[in-house]
Amino acid sequence: MNFLFRLLAIYVVATTLVCAVELNDSKTLRVGKSPNKVLVADLNKDGLNDIIVSNQKDGTVSIFYNDINKGVTEAKLLIVGKNPSELAVADVNNDGVFDLVVANHETSNFHILLNDLSGEFNNLNKKKYNVKSAPHIHTLGVADFNRDNVLDVVVDSWRDSKLSIYLGTRDYKYQEVAISIPVKEQPRTNLVVADLNNDKWPDIVTPATKNSGVSIVWGNNLKESSLIETKTVPFFVAVSDTNLDGNLDILVVHRNGNFNDRQHEGISLLLGNGAGQFESAKGFPMKLDGAPSSVAVGDINGNKWPEIVITNYRDNSISVLSFNQGSGTYTKESFPVGKRPEGIAIADINGDQIDEVIVTNRESNNIVILYFSPPLINKVLQ
Repeated sequence: MNFLFRLLAIYVVATTLVCAVELNDSKTLRVGKSPNKVLVADLNKDGLNDIIVSNQKDGTVSIFYNDINKGVTEAKLLIVGKNPSELAVADVNNDGVFDLVVANHETSNFHILLNDLSGEFNNLNKKKYNVKSAPHIHTLGVADFNRDNVLDVVVDSWRDSKLSIYLGTRDYKYQEVAISIPVKEQPRTNLVVADLNNDKWPDIVTPATKNSGVSIVWGNNLKESSLIETKTVPFFVAVSDTNLDGNLDILVVHRNGNFNDRQHEGISLLLGNGAGQFESAKGFPMKLDGAPSSVAVGDINGNKWPEIVITNYRDNSISVLSFNQGSGTYTKESFPVGKRPEGIAIADINGDQIDEVIVTNRESNNIVILYFSPPLINKVLQ
């Protein structure tokens, strides 16, 4: 009887193909004041992902080094300059380890913190670079835009609706005169660098807040941008291969700058064909409540298919969108986190081949790591 029940359960789950998620555990860790952005990277080359969090109010970055026995427990605090508002990890000086690049909001500069080859950072290895950004810098990205094997930095210039690329030099400095590229109004909240059309050139995508779309700067032509129309008030963009077809897609979170304004809240998913064209996925734009603020993608339940996870700033929660292969649409579930969740990252932290969700809680002054369970069919097979 037990064997027949297991077969029936497997059949039901396999035919419905609904792979919902179930929260298994969570861990809350203290950081600095007003954490906003979070990244995951292996900083000390031990094969484990570490967690990097910017703390806007106290001008610091918290680094949680992952330990094979203890996991992530206590952070080291780095001073990175006023109002860190964006983070990037990249091997800036080609020494084989990741360095940190930090945008300093309400200033005209960004900082680079060089890794000392062991994963540690100190003030002696911190460098400040000036930029021309109107009225001040908000966000940045790192890539080799001119393919000279030296990384460059792109920043926003929100008031005049431009992106500025500062080309790196062989001595790991940056040219004072930037490549200035007009984009649609207003590239303020964030930008993402990725090869969207598979031509081996890094492209840039950023919200066009006043134009109901996203601006794309194609890497093989750093003179102009294209606009892809979306739902009203794009707020945040992310890039990922959501349908596992080998091509990058664009996710766009929509909401007004005032998080208490409930109009226009939602998410768009633009499926890419690998040649620079995008079309809206089935069921999108999707309405979301709670002031959605950021989005990330990863396989958080081990079913080999990526979930879409959104932070909801007003509702102190995250929304998880799981793909139903039977209907070709997404189902939505919500889970509580801390107060005013803003930043999000998804990666395997504990080495179990299942991604965890890491969320920064701006008014709780902490991060929460969420561990989700495998889908029901895996449990039945056990």
